[in-house]
Amino acid sequence: MILKKNSGWLACALIVAATFGGTASAVTTDIPDLDLSCYVTAATEPVSVFTVPDGQGNGFDEAFAYGGVTMDATITLTLLDAMGVPIANYPAEDIWLATTQGGLASCPGGSIADADTDANGATQWQEPLLAGGYTDPVSELAIVFVSGSALTQQPLDIYFNSPDLSGDGFVNLTDIAMITQAIFGAYSYGADFYWDGVINLSDVAYMTTLGIGAECP
Repeated sequence: MILKKNSGWLACALIVAATFGGTASAVTTDIPDLDLSCYVTAATEPVSVFTVPDGQGNGFDEAFAYGGVTMDATITLTLLDAMGVPIANYPAEDIWLATTQGGLASCPGGSIADADTDANGATQWQEPLLAGGYTDPVSELAIVFVSGSALTQQPLDIYFNSPDLSGDGFVNLTDIAMITQAIFGAYSYGADFYWDGVINLSDVAYMTTLGIGAECP
């Protein structure tokens, strides 16, 4: 397993700190700048987020660092225009998370931000996503899209898995067969919901208590 470091987190953190120092008085264009807008996670190392299509998975503040240790991975986005002015009241439905290789299979609107941007142009992801599928923890990372365009910041070391292993929006017999194969076959991150490097009863418990029968709204 390769653990990567997001080299852009410090620059973004400085922008966030400067923005929160006081609301800018300049008039915003209300057009997000893909280079200046930035996002940062509270996590200090790579994390895994357990998702379920019906939204009963873990919130970002209940992510797992490798080894099964709970870690807060809340993502904060600061949306700025080309002049560096915060954009307030930007609609949450136009801001969403995706992954660099499409492994996160979100339900319609299932990965949007928790709320519209506030007066400082900020919003976050802390609530559970409505999503299935799983990402590749070696090469696939999380990225923010605004109105259909990805921000240019380096992606975050946040991975996703779900009892909806097939990513079709339903947890059914297909997914049960896939986790069974993972238990008795080669290791698969997609079924390691507790992210401790093994597929065992802890992962089966997540599947049976939160997964079976779940589907996108």
